[in-house]
Amino acid sequence: MGGLLTRYKLNASDPLVAHLKEARARDIDETMEYYTVNYPNTYTLNYEDFDDLFSPILSDVTSYFDRLSQNTEQVDLFETLALIVLACQSTVQWKVEHLFQLFDFDNSGTIDMNELVMTIGAFTRALGKIGTGIVPNKSTIFNVARQIFDEIDKDESKTLSLEEIQTWTENNEEFQEIMAILSSRQSFQLAKIKFDKKITVFDEIFQKIAEIIGGDKVAHKNILIEELEKIEEIQELEDAEVQLLIKMMADENSELVTEDNYFEAMKDWVAYSVSDFLKTGKLDKVEIRVLMSFQRGKEVTLDKVEEVMRAVDTEKKGYITRREWLQYASGGDIHHESRLLRGNLRRAFNDCDVDGSGSISSLEIENLMKEVLRGLILSKIDHNADIDDLINGITSDIIHMSEKPELSWLEFKKFFPIIEEKIDSTQKFIKEYL
Repeated sequence: MGGLLTRYKLNASDPLVAHLKEARARDIDETMEYYTVNYPNTYTLNYEDFDDLFSPILSDVTSYFDRLSQNTEQVDLFETLALIVLACQSTVQWKVEHLFQLFDFDNSGTIDMNELVMTIGAFTRALGKIGTGIVPNKSTIFNVARQIFDEIDKDESKTLSLEEIQTWTENNEEFQEIMAILSSRQSFQLAKIKFDKKITVFDEIFQKIAEIIGGDKVAHKNILIEELEKIEEIQELEDAEVQLLIKMMADENSELVTEDNYFEAMKDWVAYSVSDFLKTGKLDKVEIRVLMSFQRGKEVTLDKVEEVMRAVDTEKKGYITRREWLQYASGGDIHHESRLLRGNLRRAFNDCDVDGSGSISSLEIENLMKEVLRGLILSKIDHNADIDDLINGITSDIIHMSEKPELSWLEFKKFFPIIEEKIDSTQKFIKEYL
């Protein structure tokens, strides 16, 4: 978007920026309805009209009027509405829909180039006034609008549908970042964009030093740690957090880190880092929901978030620290074989959870356990024993204990100690009797 974010340098600690996020979707709908009835065909407002229209939404009407009017006697109505819509506590989809409705002046159900120029002009001028105080000129606005229009208009229809604009918004990091700074909340789509970029960086680090040993792609732990510690975000971690991250990758006595274990650990760490949008070092329920949503590629329900909060936030603080999240993600103080079991079961669970609901059926649980357990049990014995009956017994016991038609990952995870005991006893039985 032509570097709008860096150009206007929005300061989240500025009271006028900070208070914008207090607007609620319902308040905006009521304000727009009030405008339609009482101020039809009005495009600029004096102080009295501005106060009448926006006092239910804006806490300090006078300061906002002064900033947006730039010491004149009038404020542009559409600049103010566009700014409040971008900043309010609602979804990205809702915001785009309302901007679309606001600037579809001919009610055609599409946005043409002129309407897009007016849209971009309204919120970039508002961003300039609320940010640096520098308002973009007409040429800059037109060039930005032209660039965006060409990016969206893939079918060259010369008009943009709401669906096309929604799709573009979901994948545009800069526009999403503007809304996130204004509202102090990022969407899970923005978090996913950032997550993918960060994971790519850590992938490059591993691939640079990796080698093939025994058929597995691995990296020497000490070399890997040295490379990771060059990353500024890793440098900012507490020593205990660094040690926990290393422990998630490999056993203390192991000199090698496998590619799978490395990415399991880094994905959990990056997920937390990206979700901590305000860099407070702790995630509340809304941020945990973002984290879980972009991990699954679909917004999760609040009850799923509550499950995680109850399991991790045992002190009922209302937030989760990075260390707590890493301990939860790693399964706590567990040895390498347990991490391997958990990693394999988690990947299988996610593969089965095709709709991103966070739960899968007991039959799917039974089938994925059979597949994973067979590989782990046979990997520890020196012959191909017929262990189907033994594995069926393990899985049947777990399903019987669950007594539920579906299980979430958190519910399934509670059976890990039992599964590990049964794997251990089964391996011993096979070695002695088969």
